[in-house]
Amino acid sequence: MNSIKLLKNGDLFLTSHISFAGEDLMIGNHYRPYLVSDLPNNFGCIEYGIRHYSNENELMNAGDLTEGISQWINHKGLTYVIRR
Repeated sequence: MNSIKLLKNGDLFLTSHISFAGEDLMIGNHYRPYLVSDLPNNFGCIEYGIRHYSNENELMNAGDLTEGISQWINHKGLTYVIRR
């Protein structure tokens, strides 16, 4: 059974119970709330940044790419993004 706890600082803690190899495991994730206007720039994409291509369309430098935020939870008007 999954459970959601709202913490005093406004964060959300999601607990999931799963069965694996005959054992019951509990997994918890900590999420931070955002208003729609305050979402980070890398929200909603797999990769974030600028790709540099040569004239032959070969990728020259992928060092500017960072991991985007592709998973989130919407709850009571806020968007919760997992803390890392």
